[in-house]
Amino acid sequence: MAASDKGQGPRLLRRGRAPAGVVLAEFLLALSVVSVLISIAATNYETLRRYIFSEDQASRLVQLVADVHQLWDNAPDYSTVSPLALSQLNLIRKPLTFDGTSMQDQWGNPMQVMGGGRTFAISIGGAFNPMRPDECAAIGNRLAPIAQNINVGQAATLATGFSTGKVTGGLPFKASANLNQDSLIIGCSQASAVVAAEFN
Repeated sequence: MAASDKGQGPRLLRRGRAPAGVVLAEFLLALSVVSVLISIAATNYETLRRYIFSEDQASRLVQLVADVHQLWDNAPDYSTVSPLALSQLNLIRKPLTFDGTSMQDQWGNPMQVMGGGRTFAISIGGAFNPMRPDECAAIGNRLAPIAQNINVGQAATLATGFSTGKVTGGLPFKASANLNQDSLIIGCSQASAVVAAEFN
């Protein structure tokens, strides 16, 4: 080795390697990209999961209404429809639950179920674990073909007294055969929205 090359061996070997700072910067960039992708995937998964749950909830409500129609078909009226009666007949199935006193929807919100005369009514949603607007709208739309009346919004509830078995408060999404999409949009966008549906 020539005298002028002395001491340059390690430097010559290092020329092909990237500086340590560049490798670290590339690693951090890749890590941040992966983190963003995981965040997007998690958000999409949660949205899909809640959508499937709301569809399952709506399907169960449709089946529950069909069960009530079938089992109360020969009764003089719907005055005996209640959470306890539904529980005794084994009609409360997941995602709905019954704690011995009241029914809960899949989000844990207490549900109202009341019958009176020739109608009965069910409410879902509330402040305990509010539905998202799209979940509220999905349930309202699934119930629309079989319900007589549907009210939506924070103040939607079931009537009592002489009007037991009917809905009151909130905004009327369905009144007899008439649908009001604006009411559904405004009502479901309210905080702690409720869907109250009346059936005959």
